[in-house]
Amino acid sequence: MEDISVKIAPAWEGRIQTGKSTELGVRIISSQGGDFLLTLKGGDLITHHTGALEADIPLDLWAPVRPVSNQPLTIEIHRSEKLAFQQQLNFAPSPHGFTATASGIYLSDNIDTIGQNITVTPDALPRTDQGYGSIQTLILTPSDLASLENAQTLALSHYLQSCKELLLINANTDVLNKLRSIAGCNGDAINLFQEKPKNEFRHPLPSKIALQALLLDKEKHDPIATLYLFFSCYLCILLLMLRATRKPAPLLIIPTLGAITLIAAWTLQENHTRLASWSEVESGSQKANFSALLSIEGVNSTHYNLQLSKAFGLPNPLNNKPVEVAFNRQHPSTEQLTVTTQPFSRDQYWFQGTLPIPHSLSLITNEMTPIVINHGDKNSSNAILSWQGRILSVPSLAPGRQWTPTKPDAIEISSTLHSMIRARTGPDSTALILPFTLQQAGLLPSHVQESGWLMIKPAT
Repeated sequence: MEDISVKIAPAWEGRIQTGKSTELGVRIISSQGGDFLLTLKGGDLITHHTGALEADIPLDLWAPVRPVSNQPLTIEIHRSEKLAFQQQLNFAPSPHGFTATASGIYLSDNIDTIGQNITVTPDALPRTDQGYGSIQTLILTPSDLASLENAQTLALSHYLQSCKELLLINANTDVLNKLRSIAGCNGDAINLFQEKPKNEFRHPLPSKIALQALLLDKEKHDPIATLYLFFSCYLCILLLMLRATRKPAPLLIIPTLGAITLIAAWTLQENHTRLASWSEVESGSQKANFSALLSIEGVNSTHYNLQLSKAFGLPNPLNNKPVEVAFNRQHPSTEQLTVTTQPFSRDQYWFQGTLPIPHSLSLITNEMTPIVINHGDKNSSNAILSWQGRILSVPSLAPGRQWTPTKPDAIEISSTLHSMIRARTGPDSTALILPFTLQQAGLLPSHVQESGWLMIKPAT
């Protein structure tokens, strides 16, 4: 009989911010090798992790989870389709984010921090992007940074890119500037501990409501229109047959053929998948933050699988309908979203994350005048410039060429896009906006219909 040992270690001592993600460390040791299935169930999210064990050799994995208040997370491990382990784990939720330190330095009560304080050892820092979901401020020393594993360093870089706050203790300006160079929001959220700004720094991405407007701004698939067209044609054929013959037998065949045709045509259709995305980056940065809203409109009753990049992270269902996400250790860069669809159903999921930006345009301001430069080796795509409260057209630029507005005549754009730009910039702010989809970044399959934009802000 198989002997299996499982050790569970939640990040941050099991404390979470309500509605935010965290991380679960799982160590599995089995007397027998072979495949395993780890399933984590909690709230509106079920995640599956598949991989292989070697006999008597510990396997460590770190799984992103999003527990809910007053409900335990169920952890199951299956071997050969049989339940080999089961445990329920409770978390300690808080309505606010946490201030975390791995330095072991005591934070006195008169220190201005956000939420409750958590102290952990450096080796307990997260190894997944979602592990920092409940953390608002992180306090580290240079020795903490030097002790991190590669996975921890990568997770921390995503934390910094998402414009969350990092305070450094006993660090010099070289360390500070190095971290600022890889962080989002021009590194404004990274400071020395003794020089913490008095004003709270927050830079949230577009909300679900804002992305909903972008999604609806594009022409959408309407199955009702398909049915209307079918029945209109069906009625025309029936009327023509009534005029052409008085015999009942041919007329009885028409409804039967019509029903068969409708069923065949309907079952051959695929679920319609659309996505609206908004990405933002500071000029010169290699990574952007994105917010995306995925909509799946059901046609058939089926389990619909959608392969996504792991950069999407955990989906946030907008209708509280449970969603399943599968991770495979043999394909560490992807995840599979599984949705149960019905005819005329609509499921929507909200994502946030970071991604590399394969663009070559930069935006600088010279004496308050914007300059757009193409640093690439190909002609740039057309773009628009938000400047002094107006929207201007930016032409395609040859490699190495630059452009500055000389005839600032405003152009008309959709009211939805205009509202989004106004919401993401101040009345006098400057920003460059160009079409950009997550498919271009390699995060989405080609069959997903996407409407996306990238906003480039000038570096400060």
